[in-house]
Amino acid sequence: MNDLAAKYDELSAKEQEFLKQIGTAELCITAIIDYIFRYGDLINKLTAEDILIAVHQIEIELRIEMLHLRLEKSFVACELKKCH
Repeated sequence: MNDLAAKYDELSAKEQEFLKQIGTAELCITAIIDYIFRYGDLINKLTAEDILIAVHQIEIELRIEMLHLRLEKSFVACELKKCH
């Protein structure tokens, strides 16, 4: 049981880190969009789009990793519930 509780705590900490990473990616996307709004006439549109898509892809990958983590965390929680 202690191993399961420790595993759950570890997964919870990792989940918080994913949330922070996803938030960072979202802020970067917002900053890029704001930059395009302000200076769009000075930059190459296709390059700006490529950069925006690359950052968005990073966010998607982080969300998928977090989804797998949440799935694992749910199974651990289920096992913990059985132990009580």
